Amino acid sequence: MRTDIQKRNSSGRGKNGFCLWLRRHRWVVLTMSLVITLVLLGIMARPAYFTITHAHALNCGGPEQLEVARLYPKGDPTAIKAATCFVQAHQHCRAATMFMLSTDPSGGSKQTFYTANNLGSCSLSTEIRVSSVARGTTVRLLDCMSLLRKTDGLHFLNCGDVKDEVFSYAF
Repeated sequence: MRTDIQKRNSSGRGKNGFCLWLRRHRWVVLTMSLVITLVLLGIMARPAYFTITHAHALNCGGPEQLEVARLYPKGDPTAIKAATCFVQAHQHCRAATMFMLSTDPSGGSKQTFYTANNLGSCSLSTEIRVSSVARGTTVRLLDCMSLLRKTDGLHFLNCGDVKDEVFSYAF
């Protein structure tokens, strides 16, 4: 009988305890590793996925607004045309973009609205880019839950921490 054979420790500790523990719990370790990997890929893959789904997006255009003068109080034809294009694309779950520019003496903003086919469901999002002389440029990306067409414009509902984003027809 050999005397140099080590007796296994039932608690999994000892010289090869970690390896023994890994062997006993390999399915738990593999499952946790897979979950962590998928979460990290989901966080990092959003910009790449967004680029792929919006690569051939229909550009519906949009209005340019000067804060000094309101030229179309009952509805800007450019805004109405852009909104109609965007709604039709969203109804058919096709990628499309629409924008709204606003300028004033202290700076301006550009808000871009997106719709795209997101693995069988249509997704909505908006990018808000605000520029000012004093603060520089800030950018916010928000995912929206739904789209509602009203008489004053398109309402993008539940966009992140913003309750209601409106693409207005009247300027």
